[in-house]
Amino acid sequence: MIALLLSCPSLSINIAGNVGVSENMQYNRNHYVDIVCDHCGKLYVMHVNKDDLNDFFRNEKMCIEAMPYLEPGERELLLSKTCGDCFDKLFGTGEDNET
Repeated sequence: MIALLLSCPSLSINIAGNVGVSENMQYNRNHYVDIVCDHCGKLYVMHVNKDDLNDFFRNEKMCIEAMPYLEPGERELLLSKTCGDCFDKLFGTGEDNET
């Protein structure tokens, strides 16, 4: 298996292919992405579809359009390299702002 490193402005992630298809066959998640949160240093691994990821990195689709099967925290990792826990610590969960 060959892994390659993609570079985007302020984003570097490892991508490797041929990891199989996830339980959600509809999206054929055939690649995995390793991302380390810039704030806590924790490693996260996500299974994604290669074509979806390429659409996102080529700015052909927004992250949520390209990969609707990802959780919001997973999308945030791709966008800002900030995990969900660190995002909540930095910005709150939004529950405190409700009246």
